[in-house]
Formats: sequence, C-alpha cells, structure tokens
Amino acid sequence: MKLVLTQDLFVNNEYSVIYGENTATFTIVDETFEALGKEAVINRVLCLVQNTDTDGNVIGQLGSMVIGVGDMIVGASSTDSTLVGKLLNKDNMAQCTVELYE
Repeated sequence: MKLVLTQDLFVNNEYSVIYGENTATFTIVDETFEALGKEAVINRVLCLVQNTDTDGNVIGQLGSMVIGVGDMIVGASSTDSTLVGKLLNKDNMAQCTVELYE
C-alpha cells in the first residue's frame, strides 16, 4: 500500500491506517529540549506496524523512516533527491511516498 502523509491526516500527532491484517500507526515527534547544556531537537515521523498472531498476541515492529530506505516493514521515497538519506518528518512528509509492505 502506498500513501502520502499530510499534516491534516494527523489527530494529536497520530494517524493510523489498516492494510491487510496490519495496522500502521504514524506518530509525529517534534520536540525541543535541553541536553548537556545545549538545545536538542527531535523532528521525525515514527511508524509502528502491528498485527495479531494466531494466539491473539499483538506483535509490533518499528519501521525505518529514512527516505530512500525500506526495511520490508515500511519504506519512504521521494522524487526530490535532496531528501534521500534524511529522516521523514512533518516538514518533508508531503513530498514523499510511504510504502507499507504486506
């Protein structure tokens, strides 16, 4: 399944989509905090893919959200070559296509 994430899809920085037997939950993390006397910034989109095994246990896997890299869980690509190798974040996600592998 391929999709383009836009900020209007997210409610409280989360967006979930069901595909096949899986549920992918995307979370925008955009935080600034102080660490070791310096300002640190986290600006990325995380993806947790969950499904249920035959015993009813929920299994979750975090997918890589590096543009241009897929990990057989989820991948992100862009026609903008300057984004390759960067983390998917709220500022560049609309320029990327996310692929959820089944």
